[in-house]
Amino acid sequence: GARDYMVPSRTHPGSFFAAMDDPAPQIYRFFFW
Repeated sequence: GARDYMVPSRTHPGSFFAAMDDPAPQIYRFFFW
């Protein structure tokens, strides 16, 4: 399943990335990074 909970990114302070198992994280990375 997909874990669509948001976790604070330590690599990018002030940013967030979606921790998901689906092949969709690229969109979230583009959106939040």
